[in-house]
Amino acid sequence: VDRLNRQLTALNSIGQALISTLDLDETLDTIIERVTRLMESEAASIILLDEDTDQLWFAAASGEGAEFIRSVRLSLGQGIAGWVAQHGEPVIVPDVSKDTRWFEEFDKGSGLSTRSILCVPLNAKGRIIGAIEVMNKRSGPFDQEDVRWLSSLAALAAAAIESARLHDKSQQETVGRRRAEEELLESKTRLELLIESAPSGILVIDAETHRIVDANPAAVAMIGLP
Repeated sequence: VDRLNRQLTALNSIGQALISTLDLDETLDTIIERVTRLMESEAASIILLDEDTDQLWFAAASGEGAEFIRSVRLSLGQGIAGWVAQHGEPVIVPDVSKDTRWFEEFDKGSGLSTRSILCVPLNAKGRIIGAIEVMNKRSGPFDQEDVRWLSSLAALAAAAIESARLHDKSQQETVGRRRAEEELLESKTRLELLIESAPSGILVIDAETHRIVDANPAAVAMIGLP
């Protein structure tokens, strides 16, 4: 009962924390910190799918060798996390040394001695966007109750990640539009300066009415325009 209460409280606090920010990096850091603590694991990681390359990248990690893990990219289907992201099914691996899907390069590069893994998919609106995995439960082997709790966390996480991504995309588009407007204004200003300072006369003629609509100082002086 105490564990259940702690987990429900933690799940609620995670939900509150995730809706308090739309920054993707902050969202990922919040998820990984709470997942590691709630699942009583030595390490955890969030793997996201790059849909342009069909590769998986480690967007967040905790525990020993976290910095190394963030630099790793996997093919879809590679490793236990890659298998989960490809098939969309949770998996418990009680002994990674006996599982052919285990990608042992992680331990060689990170220094972490992985014994067991629990991994569940990140599912956003029916689309697999990655996976969450936890390693080496401190209080014993991973079980189906852990699968249930991590899957609940993953549902919250997937929704928060998608919201943060959409926010980032919107911000980038806004910045892009603003930059384009600024560049257009700068180009217009430069063109106006060039025309004004040109030694030759320049007239701008309306194509439909054939009337003069603009003229630079050289043209004004040349033909006596008011």
